[in-house]
Amino acid sequence: MPKELATVVVLNENMQQVVLILRADFRIWSLPGGGVEPGETREQAAIRETLEETGYQVLLDRYVGCYRRPQLNDLRHIFTAHVTGGQPLKSGPETREVRWYPVHELPARLTPSVREIVADALTETHDPIQRVQHFPLWQILYLKFRVGLRDLSNRLKGHQWAEKE
Repeated sequence: MPKELATVVVLNENMQQVVLILRADFRIWSLPGGGVEPGETREQAAIRETLEETGYQVLLDRYVGCYRRPQLNDLRHIFTAHVTGGQPLKSGPETREVRWYPVHELPARLTPSVREIVADALTETHDPIQRVQHFPLWQILYLKFRVGLRDLSNRLKGHQWAEKE
C-alpha cells in the first residue's frame, strides 16, 4: 500500500506569494508537508506538518489533488491554505529557514515538482487534479540515498521525527 503524504501550498491573501521551507536535510527549498500518521486524516496531517515545519497555523482552503509517485510508492495529497496565526520558525529539526517567495519567482534549488504543484494550486478547477509523476532514475537514487543518510544521522542524534517522512 502506498504511503500517504500531505503537502500544503500556503499562499498570502492575494495569492501572489507562497511559503517555502529550506529543508534541514537536503538544503533545498520545499513546500511544507510530510507523512499522514495512523489515525490522522490527510487534512489533519497537512495542518500539523505545516505548523511543525513553518511555525504558522493555517486553515486549509482547497484540496488541489493527488499526485502518485510510483517510483517512491507514495500518494501526495496537495492542499492550499492561508495563515491564521503563528510566527515563522527561525530554525527547527526539519527546517533551516521559512520564507515567502513570489509565486512566479521561485528559487532555483527546489525539490522536484514544486513548480508544477504551485502552478496547479493557482489553477481554479472544479475537480481535484490527479497526476502520476515520474522522475529520472538519478533523482530517485539520489533522494533515497539522502533520505537514508538523514535517517541514519537522526537515529544517531536520537531524533524521533526521523521516521515520519
